[in-house]
Amino acid sequence: MKVYEVTLNGKQYSILEKMLCSVRARQLAGNQIINGAELLHDMIDDIFVRLKLD
Repeated sequence: MKVYEVTLNGKQYSILEKMLCSVRARQLAGNQIINGAELLHDMIDDIFVRLKLD
């Protein structure tokens, strides 16, 4: 498993936080490691739902 550290500014952090499910949002807030595959899946789901609503 590879671990990456990402630095976000306030706006980027806010956008990411809004895209996460509640479990991963708590992980982010607690500076815990987040599984990248699960994170990507959450983001794609969020985008798909938004497109479906339009």
